[in-house]
Amino acid sequence: MEKIARPVNMERCIDCSLCALICVREKFSKIALSESFIRIQSESGGYTAVVDSGHCDGCGACVRICPRGCLDVTV
Repeated sequence: MEKIARPVNMERCIDCSLCALICVREKFSKIALSESFIRIQSESGGYTAVVDSGHCDGCGACVRICPRGCLDVTV
């Protein structure tokens, strides 16, 4: 299970976790952050989205739900 870091626009991210919530909702029809394929990790100066690339299908739900436009699945 390869995990890749996807940059988050650190100046805009408010760590709301909507991206992680929609990921698990779209895939499993659940609301359980522990089962999401996305984890938001605090880094010095901002946040990084760590995506389980073995399960991510690039659907873009996380990009569409972000209220601040912080994510990009094409990275």
